[in-house]
Amino acid sequence: MNKVLSALLLLLSLAGSAPAQVTAVRAGRVVDPDTGTVQTNQIILMENGRIRAIGPTVQVPAGAQVIDLSSATVSPGLVDAQRGALKAGMAADFIATPGNPLEDIQTLKKVIFVVKNGQIIKAPK
Repeated sequence: MNKVLSALLLLLSLAGSAPAQVTAVRAGRVVDPDTGTVQTNQIILMENGRIRAIGPTVQVPAGAQVIDLSSATVSPGLVDAQRGALKAGMAADFIATPGNPLEDIQTLKKVIFVVKNGQIIKAPK
């Protein structure tokens, strides 16, 4: 019985120490609503529900899940109290559309990707 209990405790401790899944989103464009600008060819690195890094030269770690949205425009989530530019340390809440919502608000009717607290809610087909 002690061996079974010891093995179970060992498995539970190993499960708790598993590394967090890192996801890299390659975005063709990222909207900054604070400045009304759009940055091109950005990489958004997400871990533990938060944005770990964002920029054109962010290194994607080995083993990271990579999502290609290079033909899409990524915008911050539009519902919660946290609004503004996507920045490192902020919750990973954003959407992707085929066009730039700053130029054509109708593109928001065509959301192709949704992330809420780092969880992918809707992904491209």
